[in-house]
Parts: sequence; structure tokens; C-alpha cells
Amino acid sequence: MPTSLLETIVNNAGSIIAAIDGTGDYNYDWGASNIEDLAHCTFPNAVIQAVEEENLDEDNGAHSQAYQNGVSLEIKIRHINASEDTNPNYAIRARLFRALDDIKRAFGNNCSLSGAGDCMLYRGSTFDITRIGNDDIFIPYEMTSMWYIRYTQDRKDPDSFA
Repeated sequence: MPTSLLETIVNNAGSIIAAIDGTGDYNYDWGASNIEDLAHCTFPNAVIQAVEEENLDEDNGAHSQAYQNGVSLEIKIRHINASEDTNPNYAIRARLFRALDDIKRAFGNNCSLSGAGDCMLYRGSTFDITRIGNDDIFIPYEMTSMWYIRYTQDRKDPDSFA
């Protein structure tokens, strides 16, 4: 069974984040993405979800062979504190902000998501940084960033980019 375009977009975004290795201008070695199980993931970690898709065809006539679409992605960035942090609430914010910078840089260097879209746009982040689970300071924290990617989908073969 062919992979849907939305699945390809989410997978390509995850692959780009997982490829961040902490060298050069990057802050962290990410190692993996889209791992929900906290016991099996490394930090930082990103969980990517397609939230909403919209059609961008013009009102006065659509492209004859393709749909012009846009999809909103939600990327939850997860990170943990280190045992030596004296002020964990400030330390985790700094870690999450640097992790967001890594993702911005990675998508800036690959704004077409390895050919999966026309362009990747950063829409913002919510800084309501929440702890996943109980009040243990070593439990991962999470911050949500919003992204938008435009892409062109073949009308006759919706599993293909046009």
C-alpha cells in the first residue's frame, strides 16, 4: 500500500529532526523523533502530528492536474533537566528554547522537507511549558511549536506530489 502524502510529510519532518547531530551550529544530538514512549526515547525528542489540512486552490479556478494544499503540523519538543541544575524551571526553558532553535535551523536548511513540500513555514510556539506526568523535576517537559507546509498533490494519484 502506498504511503499517503501527509504521512510522508510527517515522516520527512521527523527524519530531518532525527538527523540533527549536535555538530556545527546545532545545540543537541537528537538521535530520534516521533517516539511516544518516554522510556525508549532520548532527549531532546520531537513528536510530530498533522493537525489540519486545507486546500489552497484559487476561487476562480483550480490547477487542472493538482491540488494546492497546506497542512498544519504540531511539533511537541520534549527535554529533561540535568541533576546538577540549581534552578530547574529556568534550566528547562533554556534547553527547550535551544531545541526549538535546532529545529528552526534544520527546517531552514531543508524547507522543502526533502522534496515533500513547496515550503515549510514556522507559525510560532506556545511557551506553556508543561511537565509530562508528575512533579518530579527529572520527568520530561514539553513545549509545542506550530508549523505549516504547502504542497502540491496530484489529482489523479493523491499519493503523489505534483
